[in-house]
Amino acid sequence: MSQQQVEAALGQPSSKNGMAWIYKSQGMFVSFGNNGVMFNIKCVSPFAGVTKEGIGIGSTRAELMAAYGNPDQDQHFEHGDENLWFASLGTSFYVEKDKVTSLIVHF
Repeated sequence: MSQQQVEAALGQPSSKNGMAWIYKSQGMFVSFGNNGVMFNIKCVSPFAGVTKEGIGIGSTRAELMAAYGNPDQDQHFEHGDENLWFASLGTSFYVEKDKVTSLIVHF
């Protein structure tokens, strides 16, 4: 989607940070490339949407794994946080304390 299409669908962002548009009340960050085309959307609380399998912010790691199986890449951080990348979905999920806290859809 172009910036104009995103604006038509979501309205004006609450703020902009470089090539990222922030929709704070919806819990979304939309990132654009230099060509003005969206390349990913990051969703955080209070985003209420879920995947077709029912995975969203607040889902457990066990629910995530039951829905999608083993990730293609699992990056671990301090304190047990991790980023799980599912290539076939084009989506990564950040998990903190056994709960999904964000998801990024890559285009």
